[in-house]
Amino acid sequence: MAVAASGSATAPTRGDAFSPAWSPDGRLIAFSSSEWTPENPEIYVVRPDGTGRRRLTKTKGSVDVLGDDGWPSWAPGGKRIAFSSNRAGDGEIWIMNANGRGQHRLAGLPGRDDWAPSFSADGRRIAFHSLGANGQSRLYVVRPNGTGLRPLGIAGTDAAFRP
Repeated sequence: MAVAASGSATAPTRGDAFSPAWSPDGRLIAFSSSEWTPENPEIYVVRPDGTGRRRLTKTKGSVDVLGDDGWPSWAPGGKRIAFSSNRAGDGEIWIMNANGRGQHRLAGLPGRDDWAPSFSADGRRIAFHSLGANGQSRLYVVRPNGTGLRPLGIAGTDAAFRP
């Protein structure tokens, strides 16, 4: 995906984008990239034509301190984005407003790395992949307010809801 830089002559005009996710109205694409923040992926949004790139997350990550924000997932109404972050030391599920404000931890399981959240079509649940130190993968669900965390009782890596 081409990503247009905005506002800086020194900013890159093209970059690698990971885990792109279209907003429900199709007006924005959220994605993760470390091109502008080496060794520390952050979440950005951009218009489909590559203009208007905005950075939504800003962690203290570096080569030695992980931030690793990624896997954005839009809520069906487009007002919130769930994402994964390693900013607290383990991979955890976080949520924020679509403008990047109000970032807070939603779920995280001790001794596991939790990744790749996915909103249900009705926005009432978020499924995610959880990886244990022993390599065991499990799928979990949680409500967008952080309550109701429960395992689905199945192994897997790509959580997705049926429409």
